[in-house]
Amino acid sequence: MDPLRFSAEHPRDYFEQVAELNMTTIHHGVLPSFGKPFLTQLYYELARSPRGGVWGVVENGRVLGFVAGCADVRATYVNVLSRAGIRLTRHAVHAALSARFWRAVAPIVAYPFRASAPVGANASSPAGRAELLAIAVAAGAQGRGIGTTLIRALERELLAWGVNAPYRVATNVQDAASNAFYKTLGFTPCGVMKHHRLTLQVYEKLITENPA
Repeated sequence: MDPLRFSAEHPRDYFEQVAELNMTTIHHGVLPSFGKPFLTQLYYELARSPRGGVWGVVENGRVLGFVAGCADVRATYVNVLSRAGIRLTRHAVHAALSARFWRAVAPIVAYPFRASAPVGANASSPAGRAELLAIAVAAGAQGRGIGTTLIRALERELLAWGVNAPYRVATNVQDAASNAFYKTLGFTPCGVMKHHRLTLQVYEKLITENPA
């Protein structure tokens, strides 16, 4: 069950499956509002980003789970938008006709450029922070250790990229299973933040050794 690091050479269908997993499995945020073509393009561009990537566990052509992450969230956002901003906008054009859509989207656009830290005594917000951007495992594949395998793959790459500070992930504070998952893997709560209409629990983790 070795994860693949997706690249432009992998089938487009892999990125479509990643988009579908995002839409059906991740229950916080508003990215699904952009539609499947937008998400497919977004994850394709993330897979091509310097010091960023998308990893998946694939079985018989089916993506059972994926993780996306980067060593510098601000630089990654800028890189993706500079290369594919027009294409991403085209994919989202129908949703963009709604004012409600723009109210939902504004926090996403602003997120990597925020100067403020999450609320919490241990919270920090370095400008070039590393981050686990998204992770999902298909419902029928859960309980097989796929999520842990994907995070280990990301952590090995973060070390290879020279990340020596804690990396961050955020999840819905009300999602008990997700919060328990991160705590089990050694993430430490470092504060909470408002994102759109949700309250997110923010975690940090310092990678102290090469993950097995």
